[in-house]
Amino acid sequence: MSLAGVLAGLSLAANARSQPEQASADIRRTSFGVPNIRADNERGLGYGIGYAYAQDNLCLLANEITTVNGERSRYFGPDQFTVEECENLVSDTPEIRPWHFPGSS
Repeated sequence: MSLAGVLAGLSLAANARSQPEQASADIRRTSFGVPNIRADNERGLGYGIGYAYAQDNLCLLANEITTVNGERSRYFGPDQFTVEECENLVSDTPEIRPWHFPGSS
């Protein structure tokens, strides 16, 4: 084993143990409600964007999560419709979302 290999391994191990940075952002809104996000790094910027989106679109976010998880008919009933006018039961089947249902192709 070479010295360079040992040093590279030690460097990777040290980086794996470091704690992730704390994400923070300053969100200020204009008089029209448009969010202006200021952050010190990309992690903080992503946090700020997600936080502002959740403030503005919580219902849409919940809609997307239940649809992606294939649980619309569970919470809203199989006879209801999605925002896109699809039946809930149809949007929750393995043919539509095969990756969500183990053992289906």
